[in-house]
Amino acid sequence: MPAERKPRVHPATSSSTDSKGSKADKPKQRKKPEFWTANEDRILHELLAAIAKKQIWASVQADGRLAHKGCSGIHMRLKTLLGKGATLPKP
Repeated sequence: MPAERKPRVHPATSSSTDSKGSKADKPKQRKKPEFWTANEDRILHELLAAIAKKQIWASVQADGRLAHKGCSGIHMRLKTLLGKGATLPKP
């Protein structure tokens, strides 16, 4: 007959104390969310547009479900989805 095993206790949920005191004494520090600046949004938008213009049509062709829309149709729709700031060169 196998010996009884003690249930494992995850260290994060353990109620043990360390040499500096109880874990319950220390409030958990939450990192404050960093808000996006307009400049960071613009940079991300540019990066997404660059990725899209290089890879969108090849991806559409490989998938096949939207290939009937054509390359220019895909690029025009992408420009619409990205907004007025999108600058996509013609393929």
